[in-house]
Amino acid sequence: MAVGAFLPLVVFVLVAGSVGFRLLALWRTTHAKPEMLLSFGLLLMSCVAVPLTAIGRLPAFVDGPVGKLSFAAGIFAVAAGVVLMVSFTREVFRPGSVSAAVGLGAAGVLVFLSAGWISWVNYAGANLAEIVAQMRPASLSLMAILALSFSWSSAESLAYYLPMKRRLALGFADPVVANRFLLWGLAGAGNVVLIAVIMWCMHLKMVILREPTPLSVMAGVGFVMSAAWYLTFFPPRSYERFIRDRAALLANR
Repeated sequence: MAVGAFLPLVVFVLVAGSVGFRLLALWRTTHAKPEMLLSFGLLLMSCVAVPLTAIGRLPAFVDGPVGKLSFAAGIFAVAAGVVLMVSFTREVFRPGSVSAAVGLGAAGVLVFLSAGWISWVNYAGANLAEIVAQMRPASLSLMAILALSFSWSSAESLAYYLPMKRRLALGFADPVVANRFLLWGLAGAGNVVLIAVIMWCMHLKMVILREPTPLSVMAGVGFVMSAAWYLTFFPPRSYERFIRDRAALLANR
């Protein structure tokens, strides 16, 4: 069961990391701000945060300074990644919005306060059981901010997709572009579901590695989310042909 728990996490790191590195390469060519924000956000949350927090929880390091410092660094990498992801959403969907700027600032303050709270408890706790118990409120706070961030991203993307879907029937929209908005929205919704499952387990004080139901949900949602991310940025030509052929078929009905 423990092996199954790490499968969605490994898939997340591989997919988010590959998307992040590909976008980083694109940013070096275009120098566009959205690519920069999203690439660094994904890389921090996958290739930096996950390994550091994992090292911080290894039995050999968990009670020592290396483990505590590694875990704290991983949590702050998550916080920075969240801020970059929210910045990406604002830059792409609400570039001139004052309310979006205020929301970004509020998210940044709250997420770093939560990260600081988690890191302080990690240093103050006498043992892992005490640390996990005291860390639960701060962890729930961080997860809630993550859920709100991905909910906003998903809602904005789906809000763009719906009018584009109506234009497809008139031939005024590119079906592949419209599909990318749909996929990005679904990926964000998948993230929200994944976070909700984790928060539910934390609230009930469940040990996720030992519970088959949350593990199964996390594995399934993680697979769908990763597939949506992959198809958003690296769709095979066969998939693009399928989307265009399907749109043409629906238009001719």
